[in-house]
Amino acid sequence: MIDKITEFLKTCPYISDYQVTAEFLGEKDGCIGIFAKPGEPLVEQYADGGALKQVAFCISVRSTNHITKPGAICELFDRVAVWLETATELPDLGRGSMAQRFDVLKTGAMTQQHYGTNRYDMDCRLIYYTEKGC
Repeated sequence: MIDKITEFLKTCPYISDYQVTAEFLGEKDGCIGIFAKPGEPLVEQYADGGALKQVAFCISVRSTNHITKPGAICELFDRVAVWLETATELPDLGRGSMAQRFDVLKTGAMTQQHYGTNRYDMDCRLIYYTEKGC
């Protein structure tokens, strides 16, 4: 599922200049990693056997202060958050599952400083419907 989310995020016009990868965040400035987060997948179970589920993920950006100012990264996260939450086209999840919406759970903020590089994270989730047996 995280690969489908990563491929979808690569279509975001605000991060097209970044290297976007699943489950990896490079050490260079301008890297974005999409990471699965632990969490309860079931949101709601329906009588027909279908279910509303969620997958939590984190969007992480690596930045160096001498190249990108911290305020610019926070502005980038704001733009990505609006783009995600207002997306009219959602990722194709394959047979039996249909994406419903994205939610931003925690706005982007610096989470790590290490030898001149900073890491910024934004927590999100994808809500999707899945048919019985999928």
